[in-house]
Amino acid sequence: MLGKRLGAVIAAALTGIVLTACDDKMSSGATSDVIPDVIGMTLLDAKDELDPTGLDVETIDITGQDRMVLVEGNWFVAGQDLLAGQPAGDRTTITLSIGKEGEARAPEDPSPPAQDPPAVVPEVVGMKLPDAKAAIEALGLDVELHDDTGGNRSVFWEHNWTVSSQSVAGGDTVAAGQVLTLGVLKDGEHPPTTTVQAPAPSTTVDDEIAQMDPATQTAINDATYLGTLELGGIAVGDEQTAIAAGHTLCSDLSAGTDPFMIRYAMIKSSMDRNAPVSGDEAQWILEAAAVAYCPEFTADVTNSGFPR
Repeated sequence: MLGKRLGAVIAAALTGIVLTACDDKMSSGATSDVIPDVIGMTLLDAKDELDPTGLDVETIDITGQDRMVLVEGNWFVAGQDLLAGQPAGDRTTITLSIGKEGEARAPEDPSPPAQDPPAVVPEVVGMKLPDAKAAIEALGLDVELHDDTGGNRSVFWEHNWTVSSQSVAGGDTVAAGQVLTLGVLKDGEHPPTTTVQAPAPSTTVDDEIAQMDPATQTAINDATYLGTLELGGIAVGDEQTAIAAGHTLCSDLSAGTDPFMIRYAMIKSSMDRNAPVSGDEAQWILEAAAVAYCPEFTADVTNSGFPR
């Protein structure tokens, strides 16, 4: 009798082990329906990670600017509306909050960041622009620029500009991270007065360049274009090829092509060559070409739409 009971107990135990193993195998195999954690990934990698779930991916720009996504590898996921680890179930869509690098990387420490102490704004009026920016940014403050002539000109060579005004007076205290606006003028310029004045004559430098022979003018224009590309961190490669590309951009502008479409074509072409440029870089290249080779289009290029 004892032998029969012992045999029954052993058989029941073995049955439980087999059933447990089967349950483990069944639960471990259903992984494709579980929503992964994609925060911190590039949008490109996040889509690949979410592909097995069958969910459609929608995106929201965390800045609220609804910027266009051209290169998914340049955008990072800051949040997702479906929690990681839960089954996708009958859901069909997941929404990812995305931003550019530096905007969207999820913090490793969930605790709130420590608040920086207030900063005392330095007096920078009369300083060269690079020195003024360095003094302000060293305090954890951001800088925006304003052309004090009212001409809305772009600043390419900062060493040629001087600070003529600042939005917060020197000695005032502001919170860290605040944006200060610096009014700037080119060396030798003065803010416009309230009286109506005749248009300013061409600068001495412009007059001198106009009187130079064509070869010298071409050399100056090429040096301006290549120098501006270098200042913007744009890899030039073969200089003659880069110069020819700059003239082509001006030809497109002269033909009436919209600057937005020119930049879009630049970005698309660079992606096809596996050497993608960002929207910021395309804008820089186009403005550099306009300043050097077709200045009559500088205002149109500067004030046009801006893809990112």
